[in-house]
Amino acid sequence: MSVELGVLLGQTGGAQSFDNVGSWSVATQQCSFALQATDVHSSAGGARLHVFSGATGALRYDYLTPDDALARWSGSATAHRIVAQGWARLDSAAWSGQVTVSIGSASLGLPAGAGLIPYRLETVVASGDPLRLEFRPGAGLQGSGALYVDDVLVTADAVTLTPDWALIQRRTLVVARHGTLGGREGVLVWGERSRHAVPVRYVPSSLTDRLRTWWRGGAPLLFTLDTANAEAQWPVRIGGGTAPLAGPSRPYWNAWEGTLLLEGLCGGLDF
Repeated sequence: MSVELGVLLGQTGGAQSFDNVGSWSVATQQCSFALQATDVHSSAGGARLHVFSGATGALRYDYLTPDDALARWSGSATAHRIVAQGWARLDSAAWSGQVTVSIGSASLGLPAGAGLIPYRLETVVASGDPLRLEFRPGAGLQGSGALYVDDVLVTADAVTLTPDWALIQRRTLVVARHGTLGGREGVLVWGERSRHAVPVRYVPSSLTDRLRTWWRGGAPLLFTLDTANAEAQWPVRIGGGTAPLAGPSRPYWNAWEGTLLLEGLCGGLDF
């Protein structure tokens, strides 16, 4: 079994789930854009792009900015593996596949359906290449319909790890306790979050350095337990008070082992 871990791009604070619009831009030729709270996946708000005949508009997000991809992806790499995931649907069966989502050289026609459907794109971009996620209607659409989008997750420099079978998955409560002199205890539960302990061995030095950089900077990451299951993923940070993977994997001098402690950032996917 292999798992995937990559640094999350995009504004934090829910922008990638449309709880706020953030840096999304909309070219509205024959389109209208609105936030909505009915067709959502895990967040409080999603996006709705109402499309009319002959539309040339688009919904897009540019990641290549100093406070986003340029600050988060690996500075030692000249080519970056980009994985874009999310949930979307079209409400017009006649338009199925004719509205596309694209990033870099990868693109996919989105399906129609009664509920949001997961999608996944993967591409490789050079450090200086544009990095834009875009939802765009195809030419020649007739009539009108709507595109719904939620929980957009784009990661850079994702690494694939093969953990030991001792991988542990837990849910932990975020809780405050207050005791009185009279022996009473007050408990306030704020919520819960994921926690994973991922033991790995034989991790090359280059990937170990990347993991330690993410740990040192407290980078928001996306942990994917199963790339075939869109629900088996969590926004996390690498926890622990010492650098991860501190011990060499014998008999190798350039491979490392240890347990990655992955602390969930929130209850859903809006990081």
